[in-house]
Amino acid sequence: MSWRVKRALPAWSVGSASGRQRGFTLIELAVVIAVVGLLAAGAVTSFSAIRTNTKIKETRRVMNTAELLLQGFLASENRLPCPAELDSVPSDSDYGLEARSSGVCAGALEVGGTNLFWGAFPAKSVGATVSDMADGWGSRLFYMVNGDAAEDDALTSTDWTEGDSIVLWDDIARDSDAEVITNGVVAIMSSGANANGGYPVTSGTPFDNPPAGADGERENLNLDGDDGGFVTLNYSTDPNDPFDDVVRVFTEDDIVLPLALNGVVSTKRAETLDRIALLAEEIHTSAILNSSLLPTVAAVGSRPDAWGDDIVYNPWPNYTSGSGICSGASPDTFTLSSSNIPGSARTYTLTYFLTLVTAAGLACPF
Repeated sequence: MSWRVKRALPAWSVGSASGRQRGFTLIELAVVIAVVGLLAAGAVTSFSAIRTNTKIKETRRVMNTAELLLQGFLASENRLPCPAELDSVPSDSDYGLEARSSGVCAGALEVGGTNLFWGAFPAKSVGATVSDMADGWGSRLFYMVNGDAAEDDALTSTDWTEGDSIVLWDDIARDSDAEVITNGVVAIMSSGANANGGYPVTSGTPFDNPPAGADGERENLNLDGDDGGFVTLNYSTDPNDPFDDVVRVFTEDDIVLPLALNGVVSTKRAETLDRIALLAEEIHTSAILNSSLLPTVAAVGSRPDAWGDDIVYNPWPNYTSGSGICSGASPDTFTLSSSNIPGSARTYTLTYFLTLVTAAGLACPF
């Protein structure tokens, strides 16, 4: 047997057509590392932005749920709930429940004599859990309400007046040009990603307040004046002037109108028109029982509309004395109106009165 020794090829010739294998220079490696770093940084920034937007959307979804819960509470209780205590904890009996006694919101929650009450969203009182009504970052929602709207039977009494005064501005100047809403009855707010001044769901101890230069966030927490207003500004992560609050301010129409359209509750307009119709019936009955004489303004007295203002009664002067309506001195007998409803004046006629007289089996003159 014969052996043939094969000569090994030079190491430098393996895998190289030219006989040389070229590597990366230090400059090329530095460029590659820089590009990869930029791409990674961009990916991190994009992920952070996506995460923030997701949390904001989640917070807005919770606020939409809060609006529906408030409407359900209004439909069943005929009023809006008071805020809950912010410093309560899960082991407290009042955790997540409205702070209310003797038919009104707890005085300690009032914002500087404004009749606006500030605290945590009363999740349990409206049929939810506190954790379900937390914002996207796990903090409790803040809640403000007009105290009149939280009194017993506020919706159908005159307690809930036109005094809804929560303001939303879109500029820290807070002047009239920046007003977005001026007649809010309810406000719901999240302290955002930085949670400045916010309260965690499981603790009654707040996070640190916003820095002194954070005018917007401090305004929303009522730290720089008790005006019962809120601002919504551009998102900012500036450490000296951050702003990431999520704010919703609701007017009476926002809360009540959807219920009224579905026949669940009556609006103040509808309630006032009903009161006008009932008063007209009372006036006509009085005239039939009193020889067609209309009652005087003094005799009718104060009859409030749904806002608490008097319904205006204007009888035809000749019909409150003498022969009364049966004299036929005017085709119109009286008008009723509310100053809170433009065009609400109702004019009642001689013809209509005679129809009622006939229906009662009578005839003019009595």
